Amino acid sequence: RSRYSAYVTANIDYLIQTTAKESREESDADAMQQWAEQANWIKLEILNASDNQIEFKAFYILGNKLEAIHETSEFIKEDGNWVYLDGDAHMHVYDIGRNNLCPCESGKKFKKCCYK
Repeated sequence: RSRYSAYVTANIDYLIQTTAKESREESDADAMQQWAEQANWIKLEILNASDNQIEFKAFYILGNKLEAIHETSEFIKEDGNWVYLDGDAHMHVYDIGRNNLCPCESGKKFKKCCYK
């Protein structure tokens, strides 16, 4: 949940800090920053959790499409803290009609709420 919150607030330093040292080299901070700022984050659903794995769906609106990341993330303990190692992610894209209810669950039509 803390990493999801970091994406919502575009706190890329936190995301890099909570990534395993062996995975940090792959991080592109500028691309992460741009993506986090463009997305209108809607909600996080935790589907399954075990000692070192979390399966979740993170929903966001990008442009006028609802997108979701469905990922199983693996974490390891490093220097006494749990950090993100890697994940198996799948992207889903859903069309939203302007007159449909907004996926943010406000109860308003999409065109009156999160539509841009």
